[in-house]
Amino acid sequence: MSSPYGRWGRIIVGSVMIVSAVLTGGIALIMLPFGALMIFTGTMNLCPMGPMYRQPLKGEKIIENMQTYQLK
Repeated sequence: MSSPYGRWGRIIVGSVMIVSAVLTGGIALIMLPFGALMIFTGTMNLCPMGPMYRQPLKGEKIIENMQTYQLK
């Protein structure tokens, strides 16, 4: 998810969540903060799942780590 495709994916999915929550209304408004969080992490290049896998939070540091890792 730290690649440019993952970032754009989060931004698009977050936007869809916000638009659908606003159009639907009611209990669906619960999706608003989650959509905003996805847009925020996508635009700031943050990977919230990174620390769970002992990776940095910043996307560019994850990519740097991947480039130095070599399979034997």
